[in-house]
Amino acid sequence: MSCLVNFYVVTPKKEWEDIILSTEQKDRDLILSQVPEKYRPMLEALLTEFKCLNSIMDNRYQEVALKIFDVALELETEDTRFDTRYHDESLFQILRKTFYNTLAAISNDFNWDKYNYCRVASPEELMLDEMDVIINERAVP
Repeated sequence: MSCLVNFYVVTPKKEWEDIILSTEQKDRDLILSQVPEKYRPMLEALLTEFKCLNSIMDNRYQEVALKIFDVALELETEDTRFDTRYHDESLFQILRKTFYNTLAAISNDFNWDKYNYCRVASPEELMLDEMDVIINERAVP
């Protein structure tokens, strides 16, 4: 098996910005209600361990990522996975598509541990210059 994975750069969707950083139970319940039933026990365990959704999704640090996978692995079944190296349905992909805008998806990146990784960029971290805007305008159909 190769070590090629996907690397995502995401930013929170406007309507979820505060909720994905929250540790309050009402916000965790709202997040849980947005994912399919079969993934809820896994997500609940992850939220209990890592406190907020952003802490789960921003797995750029190997130590944190491996802890996330350890917690999730205990609750995985054949049809309920935290992540797959391809674009199959998984909790990671559902969370990414539901709560975040994907700014970049780089396929065939290298990772010895063979897991997809994600960098959550806050809106304050995003800096666009004129060239970025021109490129993005051309990319949108």
